[in-house]
Amino acid sequence: MHEIVNMTRFYSGSDLKNLAIAAALIAVTESQSSKRVLTMAHFAKALEEIKPSTTEDATTWNELRRWNDIYGERKVKPKPRFMGFN
Repeated sequence: MHEIVNMTRFYSGSDLKNLAIAAALIAVTESQSSKRVLTMAHFAKALEEIKPSTTEDATTWNELRRWNDIYGERKVKPKPRFMGFN
């Protein structure tokens, strides 16, 4: 699993889903027995077909970072203020 993580740095969640589907299809088409095992070789072949939809220098990536800096989970959100209850 760690190897796949290292090889898919700029893959989105959708890219990873497509990669897993492609690897599974490769395993199914190659297997002659009823027992099918998904291996790293299947993922390696799938990586030849499925490419990441983002790159480090992509405008979208920079926009996501900027959005996360402003609105991300780790940011402390101010409590709402109601009239008369400051």
